[in-house]
Amino acid sequence: IKPLLSALLMFDQRLRQRTVDLLDRLHWHPDLSRHAAIYWIVKNRWEMCPGIGSLAVDPLVETLKKGGLLDRRGAARALGHIGKAAVPALLELLQDADDRVRQAAAETLEIAGWQPPEDETGAWFWAALQDWNQCTQLGITAVRPLFFLLQDTSEEIRQSATWVLGKIGMTLDEAETLSAERF
Repeated sequence: IKPLLSALLMFDQRLRQRTVDLLDRLHWHPDLSRHAAIYWIVKNRWEMCPGIGSLAVDPLVETLKKGGLLDRRGAARALGHIGKAAVPALLELLQDADDRVRQAAAETLEIAGWQPPEDETGAWFWAALQDWNQCTQLGITAVRPLFFLLQDTSEEIRQSATWVLGKIGMTLDEAETLSAERF
């Protein structure tokens, strides 16, 4: 069984599916491990992952980053039910290059009951949700996340970030300087 469990750690969906099928034929019983979390993810049994707790966070985050739409939704719900153990990984995803990953991370933080502070972390959160009014209210605190969004692949997001920077009284040059100072 050990080689099969090792195969679950590869992010090759077909290999994972075949591995799960073999584990089922061998009547393997998942425990509370990372392998078990991947097993349940492959089977789309998202409700099983919260019971695994923090060991399920990394496989679920991986699914949130690389999975299809339904998989990302399932992973987000499972992470939300895991709660506090998932928060650090989700906060990191607020700065992902993919706007869908950022948005899923922010929505999952909401499910987990996380409250955004009125600081740069909160600005990343509101920017991920594309809540431009909240970003505007945070003012200069939101500059770094907004400057980051100027590189987004979505023209609408880039335009919105530019608009918010203007609303808070920042030119693009000033935003670049301030953003560089905060790194």
